[in-house]
Amino acid sequence: MKGYRRIAYGLLATAALWVLPIQALAAEETTASADEAKVVAARQEDGVAADKKALTPEEKEQLKREEKERKAQEKREKKEQKAREKREKKHKKKELQKYTIVYEDDTYVYYMDSENLRWRKMPYSDEKILDVWIRLIPIADAARAETIEAAGDLYMGHYYLEHYYMRRTQRQIQFLAELEVTGRPQNDVATGKYSAAAWEELVPGSVEDSLYNRIMRKMSNPKDKATSTSLTDFLEDVLRISL
Repeated sequence: MKGYRRIAYGLLATAALWVLPIQALAAEETTASADEAKVVAARQEDGVAADKKALTPEEKEQLKREEKERKAQEKREKKEQKAREKREKKHKKKELQKYTIVYEDDTYVYYMDSENLRWRKMPYSDEKILDVWIRLIPIADAARAETIEAAGDLYMGHYYLEHYYMRRTQRQIQFLAELEVTGRPQNDVATGKYSAAAWEELVPGSVEDSLYNRIMRKMSNPKDKATSTSLTDFLEDVLRISL
């Protein structure tokens, strides 16, 4: 039994002799690494200090001016960016507010373009006719379109634009054009021309009849009445030219 104990003590002593030098070596390496890092940092600080000491008063002043100008430029750019975003948001709201729902059926929701709604003189006559654009959005997409526009964004989906003249005294309507649009409409398309022979009587219960009645009721409100001051009207009134 004593012999086993002596063997065990001998093994423990041998292990201790191996472990202690390894720990000491690791500690020395750690200390050396820390010392090296301190030396590198000190050298870098010395280098920066030397650079600063090497600058002349004029150079230091120039650096200060450049830093001041850089900060001023950043401030100007931020201010311009905020102003640009504010203008864009205001423009979007104005653009989106121009559409007013006037009718809805099983297929489409019909929006009147209030911004471009106006009275104009009928060519070769003193009678006023209503110039109106209608936007048609499929009923399945209308709710999403209104949500997008309520958030201040433009609806860039698929829809139709229809252009009409409406005659109050005779209760007649004239279809001018239909545009199929995805996103924004292009300005290089034909939007229809007036024709004295193209007036149609309203069929009760038709989409045109519903649009006509709702729009004319809206126009009976003085706040909603449109005025005509365009160059087209001037040419028609003065030069008797129909555009």
